[in-house]
Amino acid sequence: MTEENGHRTPYEKMVDLKDFVNAGTKKGSPDRFNVMDGDPRSILAMARSNDPFYCGQPSQWEAGEWFAKFHKNVGGRKTHIRFLFYVAVGQYKNPLTDEHEPFHLPDGTLLDKESEKDWNWFQDAAKWARNMKLVEPRLIVDKKKYQLHEHVARWEPDEPSFDISAPTILLPTGGTGLDRETFVVEAFGNRTRLRSRQGPYALDDRGLGGEGPRRG
Repeated sequence: MTEENGHRTPYEKMVDLKDFVNAGTKKGSPDRFNVMDGDPRSILAMARSNDPFYCGQPSQWEAGEWFAKFHKNVGGRKTHIRFLFYVAVGQYKNPLTDEHEPFHLPDGTLLDKESEKDWNWFQDAAKWARNMKLVEPRLIVDKKKYQLHEHVARWEPDEPSFDISAPTILLPTGGTGLDRETFVVEAFGNRTRLRSRQGPYALDDRGLGGEGPRRG
């Protein structure tokens, strides 16, 4: 069935291919290729009902088109097929309307959530819609075990660290040409003093050493 916009189904293309490869052979000849299930001369790799290159048969088109319309009416997003089935039967809310809305089938009936037959029909309709490119295949998830995974870069700050060491101050010992000594700053509450690495040292009123090593 060719749409008005020129879209041709895989079924129609495969029929054309079968006619092409059989050109020049008589009907009934064992050399003719066919689409019979289990026949070694079949041009299909799978059964006719499952082969994606033979999808779009007249018996499949109606169901596939129904599913494509249904999927659009519930948001057209990437969704697991089991969730879509529960929306179709009215058990789950329609994501677009936030209402329980059972969807009627092409024959006017409703899906039964307890019916294995209805569940299988729904899966076939979804498969045919994807194979006929009426629905983007990646939008329908049909894995038995499906989990959502969050792919996002996370930044974890490093543990804070501190490197505390006593500062050193180089001061002259007083006088011209005297050697320099190394002192350490020691803090006691609100008081601060200098301690010479070469010995006890206290500052006098002029800021010069009153004790400590001196040159003779």
